[in-house]
This record gives sequence, structure tokens and C-alpha cells, in this order.
Amino acid sequence: MKSKIKIITAIILLIYVSILSIYKNDRKEQALYRYKIITDSTDLAPEDFLRVAEIWTKSSARIRTQITLIQENDSLVARAYIDRHNSWLKKDHNIDGALFTHELYHARLAQAIAKDLSKKIDFYGYDKKTSFSKLELYQKKLNYLQGKYDSESNHSRNKLMQAYWEYKIDSLYNLGQHYNISEEVSVFFPTPPKVQVWQFPDDTLYGKNSIVNKLEFTILKLNPIKMDSTYLINYFENIIFTENSKYNTIYLEPETSKSILFGYSKDTVNKIETHNNILVDSQLNFYLARYVFPYFEDQDSTLIKVGERFFDSIKFKSDSNPPKTP
Repeated sequence: MKSKIKIITAIILLIYVSILSIYKNDRKEQALYRYKIITDSTDLAPEDFLRVAEIWTKSSARIRTQITLIQENDSLVARAYIDRHNSWLKKDHNIDGALFTHELYHARLAQAIAKDLSKKIDFYGYDKKTSFSKLELYQKKLNYLQGKYDSESNHSRNKLMQAYWEYKIDSLYNLGQHYNISEEVSVFFPTPPKVQVWQFPDDTLYGKNSIVNKLEFTILKLNPIKMDSTYLINYFENIIFTENSKYNTIYLEPETSKSILFGYSKDTVNKIETHNNILVDSQLNFYLARYVFPYFEDQDSTLIKVGERFFDSIKFKSDSNPPKTP
């Protein structure tokens, strides 16, 4: 009888240990799948929204992002991650929609803040204790910015502010990255630019351009063959400022360093506003910098400020002062 009890007890213990082992392994797998580290090679996907939306909320989506420190190659680095079990997206929204894009930029904002913390840890050589102390501060900063992003963009409903925040988040992500236009000039773009070619019957202009949402930033090197002001104005008016010419305001700005001509136009049909700035470097090479954005009748100066930051970021090697930070 005692031997049977021992056998039964052993079997029960074996079953218990097996169940416990399966449970622990399942919990580990769930934990590994629950949190997704955001890197340059990963992006937001529908499977990152695993939680069922609460029935009592009016929100169609939510994404929970955090920052953590990970040991990589004997160094601590900050990484942003998504808590998939606390993120949801209602089924009537897809990856091509405005709401998904809004949530995508929540993830990119977290990654931008994490990259900034990693740079600080590396630059200042923080020890482990200091790094974790900074992590707490940066998490609070992230939470504040995520809330501000939601509030100002009204969860993507305010298209103007959504465009502004996409530019701002991309700028934070690529902060400090300037792209060379020539040996003399470099400029900050919120996203990596593409080669831009403007082809005219008797001229070809080359430069770079970047698009964020409906905001477009371009800089081109020009080829005027004469230096007198009358020729330059005619050249720029006829070649550069041809669209919607009756809306153009063009004037010389000799007092502004490097900038000699400025013009803007409003296309009230297609609702597009374009700002152009003509600059000259120390070698008397000319450049067109322009930004284009959606035009709204009740628009404030938000997107104009964005464009001015782009203009301010243009850096000449001959400058003694660094460009303004976007």
C-alpha cells in the first residue's frame, strides 16, 4: 500500500513539475513576444496591437511605448520598445490610414528619445547608476511628449498639427545629421533626402529633396551666367518663381547674410503654399532652397516656422556660426 502511495505521489509530483515547466516556458515566450524592441530595421505592424480595445473608451487606438537599457558590447544602450499587450488598433483602421500613421509616429518618437539617451550615455561616459537615473528622466520626458503629441494633433484629426509633429519627430530622430549639397554647403533634412533634378529646355539643376507627410524640402544649386542684379532677378522670376506669379512677393535682402532673394506663392486652387530662398556662398555659387506645405484658409504660422527652421539649418563652411538646431 505504501509503495502505491509513493508511486502515485511521484506521478503527481512529476505531472506538477511538468505543468509548472510548461507554464514557465509559456510565460517566457509570452513575455518575449509581448515586448518588441524598436530599431532602424523594424517598423510598426498590425501584429503589434494585441490588446482588445476597452469598450468604455472612445479611442480607436493606443500604443504603449517605453525605454529600457540593454547591455550591448560591454556598453549600456537605450532602446525603445512597444508593449504589445497594452496596445490596440480597432479593426476598421488599416496600415494605410491616418490613425495608423499617427501611432507609427508614437513609436518613432520613443525611438528618437532612446537614441538621444544613448548618445548622452556614450558622450558623457555615464556609469550604470547614473545611466538608470537618466533613464527615469527620459521616460518622463517621453511620456510628456507623447501626451503633447496626442493633444496638439488631436489624435491625428488635426491634419496641420499632425504634419508638424511628423516633421518634428523625424527631426528629433535625425538630429545633427547634415547632408552635403556641395563642398561649401550642407543642410539638415528631417528624413534622408533623395537626389532632385529639375530639367528645363536650356538648363538642368541638381540638388536634394525630402518629403515628410505633405511637407516638402528642397535645395538646388543654380547656374546663372551673369552676376548683375537685374539679370539675377529676371532669371529667378522666369525660371524659379513661375508658378502662380500673381501671388509672388519677391524682394532683395542685402542685409541678410547669404540670402539675396526671397519669394513665396499661394496656390489657392490646389491649396499649396511655396516659400523660396535664394542664397549665395563665398565662391559666388547660387542655391535655391524651398519648402512647400498644404495651404489652409485658417492656417496659423506653425508650418511656416517649420520651413524657416529648414532655411536656418543651411550651413556654409565659410560661416563662423553653426546653423540653428531644428
